[in-house]
Amino acid sequence: MVIGTLLFSCKKYLDVESPSRVDLEQLFDSPDNINANVLSIYSKAAGRNVYGGNLPTAFSTGGDDFWIRGGSPYNRNDISAVSTYNAASGNTSLLGTFTQLYEGIERANIVIKNLPASSLYKTSTGEVRLRLRNYYGEALALRSLFFFELIRHWGDVPASFIPAADRADLFFGHADRDSTYDHILTDLKTASELVGWRNELPAYKTFRFTKGAVKALRARVALFRGGYSLRTKSRMMQRKEDFQKYYKIAMDECNDVIKSNQHQLNPVFENIFKSLHSGTARYDDANEIMFEVAMWGGINDSDLARSYGFGFSNTTWGNGGGGARAVPTYFYEFERGTDIRRDVTLPSFNVNTTANTKTQLRLHDLMCGKFRKSWTQFDATSPSLQFGVNWPVIRFADVLLMYAEAANELQDYSGSITPIEALQRVQKRAFGTNPIPNNTDG
Repeated sequence: MVIGTLLFSCKKYLDVESPSRVDLEQLFDSPDNINANVLSIYSKAAGRNVYGGNLPTAFSTGGDDFWIRGGSPYNRNDISAVSTYNAASGNTSLLGTFTQLYEGIERANIVIKNLPASSLYKTSTGEVRLRLRNYYGEALALRSLFFFELIRHWGDVPASFIPAADRADLFFGHADRDSTYDHILTDLKTASELVGWRNELPAYKTFRFTKGAVKALRARVALFRGGYSLRTKSRMMQRKEDFQKYYKIAMDECNDVIKSNQHQLNPVFENIFKSLHSGTARYDDANEIMFEVAMWGGINDSDLARSYGFGFSNTTWGNGGGGARAVPTYFYEFERGTDIRRDVTLPSFNVNTTANTKTQLRLHDLMCGKFRKSWTQFDATSPSLQFGVNWPVIRFADVLLMYAEAANELQDYSGSITPIEALQRVQKRAFGTNPIPNNTDG
């Protein structure tokens, strides 16, 4: 009798649900819980592995503008080896970025599957319904962004649009990039119909996807889909015969953003980048920055100001900067004395000693001036990776230039402005009150 009672008690005890356990239904049973899930996807865009370091620096350099300085002797496992296209297969920078992008995709897959299937989504009305539609669109946009970065840097990659738990086989090969591009182009079209414009979502500011940013991202993906890329099978740079279809998508999406008047060019080039630094006033009332990745503390912060930006040596802001060095000839890409972008992008000095004095730099020592610890609220006592410098994924200047490229390729002048007007809006800001040089006059 005692044994039977004990067995019965054990069975009942094992059936008790843990109060700390949360099932999928609970994750999608309230707007706040769903919002938390969507924010968890955004977090995978932050940090040094993705937009806080690797993607905008090592993965995007090695061209005719910047290179990443490494140690001596040369080390193929160092992040600098990525920018020289000579990284070892076990390079942790490659693995860290690749892994984190897929972690973001998996989180997005869970939201994209479960949110529209939830009873709350199916029955909600009014303000709640609008919130949930935005959340769904954001998840679609974020997944598209992560896949886009994977294809941009790795070419054909595995593509799964369902949660890992729902897959019968977790060992699957690479998908053709065109099919993945087409899938995310469809997703982004859906997202643009779900997410509101910036003025409809004032709380989102630039830190979350709004309609303009989704449309701009779709335009960017379309141009990559229609453009040349190194093909896996032919091992040649090729673009498909239907490329004009995708240029038309890009033109139309950019035209929608231009017509919306939700975004304009910031009249002061330097202020775009000041606005990315936490602790400083916002300098972008024109809303040129359409979507930026927000950084905050520790693994979710960026290394842009500490390692890659403007140089500081023994100053009140501590040490840092100089990880990204300009190719000397890049300096001469800017029109002498007229292009106001040059001294923001390539300041000719760094700051040295506790007196915060300027030291003139030689041409081969120029650093990136768009990210500066002196534009933050932090100083020499602040811990590493706590500077809160964001990365601008999409700006209105990108929209104007994509529009100009697409409309010019198509020879289509049916949009709200001409291709040359779109190009010259950006040029006129770059040259301020100075005349646009003849060789860039279109």
